[in-house]
Amino acid sequence: MIDTSRNPSLDEAKTYIYSIDFSMVVDKIVDTKKWRRADVVKICELYRHFLFLKKKYSLDDEKLPPSEEIDEFWHNHILDTKKYKVDCQNIFGFYLDHYPYFGLDGKTTKDDLDNAFKRTQELHHKEFGDYIYYVRNVRLHQMINLTKSLFTSSKSNR
Repeated sequence: MIDTSRNPSLDEAKTYIYSIDFSMVVDKIVDTKKWRRADVVKICELYRHFLFLKKKYSLDDEKLPPSEEIDEFWHNHILDTKKYKVDCQNIFGFYLDHYPYFGLDGKTTKDDLDNAFKRTQELHHKEFGDYIYYVRNVRLHQMINLTKSLFTSSKSNR
C-alpha cells in the first residue's frame, strides 16, 4: 500500500531518485529500440536529473518538458505501472501525470513548448552545470539544426 499522506522532502526525493534501479528500463530500451546501452545509460542519468528538476521546480505548476530522449525513457518507466506509482509516491508524494500534448493541444503552441524547454535547460544548467543534449545521433541532430538555421537565414535574406 502506498502512503499518500506524506510529501517527501527534496533531500529524501533526491536520495530516492538516485537509488532507483532502472536496469529493466535500460534493458527494454536497448532490446526494443536497438539503442546502444551506453547511450541509454546516459539518458537514464539525464532522466534522473529531470525527475529532480520536476520535484524541485515544477510543483508550482511550471511546465518543464523533457528532451525527446528523456521523454522516451519516461514512457518506458511509466509502462511499469506498479513501479512508476511507487517511484512517484517516493519522489513527489503523488502520481506524476504525463501530458504528451503540450504544444499540440490547441491551447499551447510549439513556441510555448520551445520556451518551456528553454526553462528546463536553464534549470538543468543551474543544478548540474551543463545543458541537456542529444545523446544518440548527435551529428545527425547537429546537421538538422544547421540545415534549419541555413534555411531560416536564407528565407529572411529574400
